Amino acid sequence: MKKLGLIGGVGPEATLQYYKEIEYGVMKKLGKPVLPEITIESLSCFKMIPFGATQDYEGMTEYILGAVRTLEKANCDFIALACCTGHMVFDRVARETAIPMLSLVQVCVSEAKKKKFNKLLLLGTEGTMKDAYFKEPFEKEGIQVVTPSEEDCKWIGWHIENELEHGVITKDTKEKFIEIANKGYSDLGVDAIILGCTELPMVYGDVELKIPTLDATKIHIQNIIDEILI
Repeated sequence: MKKLGLIGGVGPEATLQYYKEIEYGVMKKLGKPVLPEITIESLSCFKMIPFGATQDYEGMTEYILGAVRTLEKANCDFIALACCTGHMVFDRVARETAIPMLSLVQVCVSEAKKKKFNKLLLLGTEGTMKDAYFKEPFEKEGIQVVTPSEEDCKWIGWHIENELEHGVITKDTKEKFIEIANKGYSDLGVDAIILGCTELPMVYGDVELKIPTLDATKIHIQNIIDEILI
């Protein structure tokens, strides 16, 4: 089995999900009590999100590279970043290390192609929704990616940073998130919704929406499990 280097902490809830689902997912696939080796380097979502909001690519790259250098010393076989916003500089970071990195965005593109989706609504941090890094790989494959209204984008971004990243989700907040997602179906005519923030499963994990979701976290985790077992 390959040893995984996981860059986590961005945020804590997602890191817990990655760790548990990868460990137990590997054991389930093997059908015996064997757990993979994982080294986690935890960063702060409260540093990462401002980098994304201001499109400070250089600052974000240096911050993530600090974690990569630690994982290099831990002799990891590959690295995964448990954060959608951090993928804003994925290519820059990947060029600076000899260790392979598994892109969350690219595995989501592959899943969308497999399911023959043509038009997707992207939900995530404000930085993710306004930047091109998530949209361009889909558009290269002929898949259109749209975002909510500016007002909804600001609302989503604020509640991710000030509630979800604190491990909090109120009833009113959850209802509003569901309303925004369902508007994608009724107003924008999308085929599916990309949960483009690793904290969004806190909101949508147990909800049945009007249209399918591409859960970036779950898709990434499954691909990490497959990579560990290669």
